[in-house]
Amino acid sequence: MKPSTRARSAAGDRRHRWRPWVPAVVYAAAIFVQSAFPSPGVLHAINHIDLAFHGLGYSVLGLLVARAMAAQSGTGSRWILWLAAAGITAAYGISDEIHQAFVPGRQCDGWDMLADAVGGILGAGIWIRFHGRKADPDRSIRVDKNPMLL
Repeated sequence: MKPSTRARSAAGDRRHRWRPWVPAVVYAAAIFVQSAFPSPGVLHAINHIDLAFHGLGYSVLGLLVARAMAAQSGTGSRWILWLAAAGITAAYGISDEIHQAFVPGRQCDGWDMLADAVGGILGAGIWIRFHGRKADPDRSIRVDKNPMLL
């Protein structure tokens, strides 16, 4: 490969590094927008059903964050990937609950924060379980090698 071709290829890789993050960012933005409106109240009619929705919603976010991080890093420990993805998701859940404290008709709830964190842990764990790999250059998780990451 010519040096100029290699340089162009590296520049192209850098230019598209953000692509794996698009689904996670769009989903996080959807959570933020949904949280900006007053609570529908229907979910509170059934005891603690809102916690299940928090867990389910944040498990999807955790899965998307783990997917993006795996595509970004290529190789590495799946445990570190799991902890980082779960931590990012839990931190976003906490920030969203704080955001809800300023929305009329909503409140900041510790149980919701816990459900968000558990959902993020489970979602990231699901991604790692089915797609995570130990550090191995021949089996690295890369967007160009794994059609599931496209």
